[in-house]
Amino acid sequence: MRVPTGIAQIDEILGGGILEGSLVQLVGGCGTGKTTFSFQFAFNAARLGEKTLYITTGEPINKMVKFMKEFNFFDEKFIGDKVILQETFFRKTTEGTYASMLEIFFDNLTSRVENEKISRVVIDSVTPIVLFLEESYSREMLSRLGTSLSAIGCTTIFTSEAIERVNYLEYLVDGVIELNEVPLRDKIHHIYTLKIKKMRGIDHPRHLFPYEISEDGIKIDPEGLFEIVGEIVD
Repeated sequence: MRVPTGIAQIDEILGGGILEGSLVQLVGGCGTGKTTFSFQFAFNAARLGEKTLYITTGEPINKMVKFMKEFNFFDEKFIGDKVILQETFFRKTTEGTYASMLEIFFDNLTSRVENEKISRVVIDSVTPIVLFLEESYSREMLSRLGTSLSAIGCTTIFTSEAIERVNYLEYLVDGVIELNEVPLRDKIHHIYTLKIKKMRGIDHPRHLFPYEISEDGIKIDPEGLFEIVGEIVD
């Protein structure tokens, strides 16, 4: 079964959406639209009658909602019922204490998803979670979380910054979508490009797709690549 993202062009590219139960990493630099993409995903689920648990680990909920209200896909009637917002801020303690805290967090998360019949989860962002742990332990924790959520049919997106410290995450997930801001040769303008780097179980193109962030959210131009590729800085 496919889970539509709510971004029509991506769903078309993926043959209807992400496979149900997948764990997908949405990676990109600051300002590339990771949070916008994630909220589109959540509100699309709401319009289909599904619940999404949206966990923010960096920004307060009221601040995120304030900015998301500017997009046409936002509908406040879904907040709390279909789009469930949760703040969880992680702070460094000793590694053992922090690891124990994370285990409790992940166990509670899985139980809540199952008990409340939540079909989608967003963790925005996973970077603060993994920065304070050894890579081997982060791998174990996230792999276990992905397996647990997939087993109950939950489709999960987590965002991460485009930094070397979290590069290993792409080997743990079922899908990787990269968002980038690319300078043009005039050194004044830029474009946004999206690449589906990995999506298990789906045959998909692997080239760059230009996109824009408008009042409707993220919109991809599937034909635009050939118009702008010659202007991108090598």
